[in-house]
Amino acid sequence: MLKSAYMGNPDQELDAEAARPRLPAAAARKQCIRLLTRRDLTVFFDAIPATLLVLNRSRQLIFANHALLRKLGMKNCRALCGKRPGEIFNCAHALTEPGGCGTTAFCRYCGAFRAMVRSYGGKQITENCRIMLAGKGRKPKALDLKITATPMKLHGMNITVFYAQDITHQLRRDALERVFFHDILNTAGAARGYLEILSDPARRADARALTDTALDISTRLVHELQNQRTLLSAERGDLKTAPRRINAADAIKRAAREYDGHPLAGNIAVKADLREAGFDLNADPALLDRVLDNLVKNALEASKAGQTVTLRAARAGGKALFSVHNESAMPDAAQKQVFHGSFSTKGAGRGLGTYSVRLLTEGYLGGKISFSSSEKEGTSFTVSLPLKPSRKQPCAP
Repeated sequence: MLKSAYMGNPDQELDAEAARPRLPAAAARKQCIRLLTRRDLTVFFDAIPATLLVLNRSRQLIFANHALLRKLGMKNCRALCGKRPGEIFNCAHALTEPGGCGTTAFCRYCGAFRAMVRSYGGKQITENCRIMLAGKGRKPKALDLKITATPMKLHGMNITVFYAQDITHQLRRDALERVFFHDILNTAGAARGYLEILSDPARRADARALTDTALDISTRLVHELQNQRTLLSAERGDLKTAPRRINAADAIKRAAREYDGHPLAGNIAVKADLREAGFDLNADPALLDRVLDNLVKNALEASKAGQTVTLRAARAGGKALFSVHNESAMPDAAQKQVFHGSFSTKGAGRGLGTYSVRLLTEGYLGGKISFSSSEKEGTSFTVSLPLKPSRKQPCAP
């Protein structure tokens, strides 16, 4: 059975495995041939309807079952021998370093990599993994997998049976439902509270102010419903855009005003810096509002009482730049997974804010989303949009 030499230090174990050299592809093919002599095992693996890989101790493929070969349109695994899982699944990070899958700064937080490494301790390990797929399309795509890594010894070889179940739709549905009910119930509860106060005869003198507040909350409730509908349409790929001329200053003022007196803001100030925002651009105003709204909401959730969230807009290089800044820094783990819809620092199902921003920005507004974060400078998310939409840009991906 495989045994780990670093069981007391998980980070050291991950670093050691990241540095483990590959076997030459010819050596991996020889291991594949040895495995194929166990006809009983390979027939069993091929009978499994989900994706299954057998990996050597260098995390390289030496067998792929029929389910994976069908997905890839391949008749056998000869061309796959020697590759690592991220390279086979087309992970966007797998080719950013010469060592490939398992060697990048992002891999330390990858569920697939962690499951493989932890299984070397001799136990079956299951972890969820989100793979951001490499591609040229405008809409960012991701694959959510439930990975089960099982260590085995066969013909003197230490191998890992790597079972990958696609749970993309299940996780997306669960997360959307949790976010929907969390936000909607919070807003509806606030509206109910003010209506109950209005029904108290002793508070009739305050009726006008209370009515105005209840109206604001009900407007916010409608806004939340529209936000969820937009995200669901974007997820399905059928969201239609309606770009028109809008003013950048108006956009950031509107986003700041949305959270004036919002329960989420508490003692956190939300300000719009208008010094460079006096320009127009062509974009879908509703989608831009959704993007800024989610960025401000995330900034507030990351901030402490007494801090300030600042919105800015400026022009640079033919682009409109919208930024939302907060004074707190993100941990490294959050930075490496910030655009993953299944990741959240706020608990289960609460990680859709930056994911939806990227989906709407890159998939429908024709722009790019980036961020920077440090203890000294805090955290800034920047949305870069064309001042004028490209004629070739479709309304939806």
